[in-house]
Amino acid sequence: MNSPNGLRGKIAGMSMHWSAAALAKASALYHEESRKLREAKSTDVRIAILGSEASGKTVFITALAHHFRENMPGRPYLDPANKTANDFLSKNWRLLEDGQWPFATAKNQLHRASFHLHHGQHAHPLRLLDFAGEHYRAVFGDDDPDLSSETTSALWQYACEADITLILVSLDDFMDAGPQDRRSENEWAPKKIMDLAKARGAAVAVVFTKADRFRAPLADQATWEGVFRHYLPATYGTAPQTRVFPISAVNRTVESDGHEVPAKSFGSEGFEEMLGWVSKQADTILSDRGHDVQTLKRKWLIGAMVATAAVWLVITAHMIPKTVPGDATADRPGKVIGCSKCSGTGLRPCKSCSGGGITQAQETCPHCSGKLVVKCPVCEGNRQSVCRKCDGTGTPPLLCFDFGDCNPCGGKGQIPCVACNRTGLTACTSCNAGRITVQHDCGTCNRTGKCKCDKCTGSGKLTKTAISILDILR
Repeated sequence: MNSPNGLRGKIAGMSMHWSAAALAKASALYHEESRKLREAKSTDVRIAILGSEASGKTVFITALAHHFRENMPGRPYLDPANKTANDFLSKNWRLLEDGQWPFATAKNQLHRASFHLHHGQHAHPLRLLDFAGEHYRAVFGDDDPDLSSETTSALWQYACEADITLILVSLDDFMDAGPQDRRSENEWAPKKIMDLAKARGAAVAVVFTKADRFRAPLADQATWEGVFRHYLPATYGTAPQTRVFPISAVNRTVESDGHEVPAKSFGSEGFEEMLGWVSKQADTILSDRGHDVQTLKRKWLIGAMVATAAVWLVITAHMIPKTVPGDATADRPGKVIGCSKCSGTGLRPCKSCSGGGITQAQETCPHCSGKLVVKCPVCEGNRQSVCRKCDGTGTPPLLCFDFGDCNPCGGKGQIPCVACNRTGLTACTSCNAGRITVQHDCGTCNRTGKCKCDKCTGSGKLTKTAISILDILR
């Protein structure tokens, strides 16, 4: 059984094919499938609430959390996930009960509070970012978001990571003329959030706050969907099927010193339908994730088996010393033998690059700058594309025998871009979650892919000092 064609020779020959690079790939496969399986099993559904300072985010979340604070059978309930959230809720609810509005968030301040939305057997994180209106308009009120500060970057990430987005809208921002720039930003911000949610496949709803104060617009438009279409036409045109919820967080107010303040016995209206919709969307998201769990389990098992086989063969290779043909005692203890790990070469594949000479790193995508969306390549972000019939001239070709202005574009030479659904934005296809993989020359091995063997320190030889299991079997 000492011959190269025996059991030992066959195992040694097999194990030589399982280099450190192969082991690293098997391990990577196992860990990648394990990560996918954990994500598929995750019950975390991230919910974001976004709106201007006039939309009443603080009052909205305070009344919502207080309204659903009790765990009652058959309905969702909310509980604070940390002390910050509990302090936020207690302080603001006391102010409302005392007939005062919560204080406005100062510029450059960012308050974080986390709640858990419980329904059925699931609990989903609901993170609240209480931010100033200047930050809301800086991030969503223009084509290019201002991410120069930590606050605006956190707000952008908050919107990008959400599985469900609630856009809070107050008609005060649209019925009051105010500065033209401010109103333009207020009209563009909901559309920007809607485009971002659609590009990511997130569920989104529009919530009209202070609904009890706007009976006249509702009477004029008959339904809240009609109010949505009339006052936010750009956002409505992007997603006309969006769910709309009218909410009155404080449904009764009284006048005090010329200002309206919460009445002592105020209530809240509209929360049940909205939170029921959020719960159903969360169930749908979890159901979609669960479809691939069984497939991921099979892939995970294959990855585990491949990694185990790789480890076994590599360990077996280390136990079998290199023998000299014709010398039956060459692999006995005390003999100088060839290093089994590097096959006597003194070199092993570089661990940093797995023998390829190239390393990889994750960097911010240069195409979308980590924002996940890019300008539409057809209209270059202008939301208008060249009319194909008149080739942008506004007049149809003479061969069409069609005199006058071009019918499709009405003589303008441009038509709404269908590639981006008139949004000017499309999902970035060059990256994964705003990151790309970049290759660099390995600095450990200087791109050679080889380093000194750590077992024989580059000499290629070892002195055998122990008897392996195969020595005993032999």
